[in-house]
Amino acid sequence: MKNDSPSSIQHITQAVDDLNLRTEMQSQPKLLILYAGETGNSEDLAKRIGWQAMGRGFKLIANRFDDYQIGKLVKEEFVLFICSTTNQGDEPEPMRKFWTFIMRKGLPNDVLSNVKCGVIGLGDSSYLRYNVVGKKLHKRLQGLGAKMLLNICLGDDRHDLGLDAAVDKWLPDFWNEIKKNLKNNFNQQIKLSFKLYNVKTDSKIDTKVNSKLNEVIIRK
Repeated sequence: MKNDSPSSIQHITQAVDDLNLRTEMQSQPKLLILYAGETGNSEDLAKRIGWQAMGRGFKLIANRFDDYQIGKLVKEEFVLFICSTTNQGDEPEPMRKFWTFIMRKGLPNDVLSNVKCGVIGLGDSSYLRYNVVGKKLHKRLQGLGAKMLLNICLGDDRHDLGLDAAVDKWLPDFWNEIKKNLKNNFNQQIKLSFKLYNVKTDSKIDTKVNSKLNEVIIRK
């Protein structure tokens, strides 16, 4: 017969309270959107995705690359980069300081290990170096240890439906990947709380945990 002693109930209560505190501190995930372009397309897209993010419960920060303090990037968790390719394969003007910094050879290969991100490139497939800036950025972020949530999205202005054709297909998978990562983070908090108070899960506790999980995981 299972021992349901007052002490074990107390431990369960303490563990759940600890879990509540942890999840309250993380109840609103943050998404940083960095964008740069020279025609306004990147800014328009950042605004559109930003509205989606807020509708899903995110705390949103959206900045042009040159308005963001790059030193803060190492502490970010979820980041979406939106960048266009200009002229014959150049980065846009508002991105150049960021570009010069992030392409430095001396940066550690794990400096962005905390960052989980995606890249949307905006370009025109009639040009030889189509979306080369987005492709280089995606590769460089990987080289610095960032976790890429998805392969790069290549928006093509030559498509019959414009840039949105690729973006609208890519975005649902982006949100789903973030949701998976939030769920994994929550599961880690469960393990920490239960380990701290020496609680072993059973069906009753799992029901409480699943209920809490539905409260903190971002909405569909």
